[in-house]
Amino acid sequence: EQGAGRMSTVNIYITVNNIADVQLITDPAIILATITEVDKAKGEAKDYADEIVGNLDKNIQQVIADAITAAKRDFWEDDNPVGTTRFFNQNLNPNERWPWSQWVYTGENKTIRVGRADGSDVGQTGGSDTVTLQQANLPAVQVNVSGETSELPGQELTTREAGRHKHKGGMLAPGEAWDDNYIVGSDNDSRRTRNYTDEVADHSHIVDLPAHKHTTTGKTDNLGEGKSFSVVEAHTLLMCWSRVA
Repeated sequence: EQGAGRMSTVNIYITVNNIADVQLITDPAIILATITEVDKAKGEAKDYADEIVGNLDKNIQQVIADAITAAKRDFWEDDNPVGTTRFFNQNLNPNERWPWSQWVYTGENKTIRVGRADGSDVGQTGGSDTVTLQQANLPAVQVNVSGETSELPGQELTTREAGRHKHKGGMLAPGEAWDDNYIVGSDNDSRRTRNYTDEVADHSHIVDLPAHKHTTTGKTDNLGEGKSFSVVEAHTLLMCWSRVA
């Protein structure tokens, strides 16, 4: 502006072969420098610029790296919320792999069974790898058991000799009297004796036994020993962890 004194300071680096040939014709305040000083100044300026650019690159790279890390963490959190269960086919502990989270092992030698849709039984355990079959588990059927003895051929049997005996007879029977005052007659004046029959000696009988057989009933031996047996299916074992925090 008019009336205002103005002064500008400009540093100009001029490369010359011999400063003795250079004359100051504008302002004696102009400073002349050697080429070495000029090169030094150029080098310092370049180093400063490189340092600024380098720091800027590092800062930008750090900002980008932090943004990527945060995005990856957010994605991981969305993919692994609390309640997530993950399987691994190697010995991997998610508490060490992702230390900002907390996981618990679901248990060894367990299979997975889908719970109720309302989640009321989630986390409950049950079942067994072995069972013992009981009678109540068998089909409701009857097992018929029948049989027969071997057939005996027809044969003729003779009893042992025995049976000596006699009978009480009437009058004039040949044996001794068993009633010596038996009154008979219309006027009851006739008396007689009643005697035994002849005595039959010991004797035997022949009995015909026809061929025959008999039906039988009974129980079988125990069907088994009542031992438990495994119901574990063919499988591949994996590690199973659930996130709790």
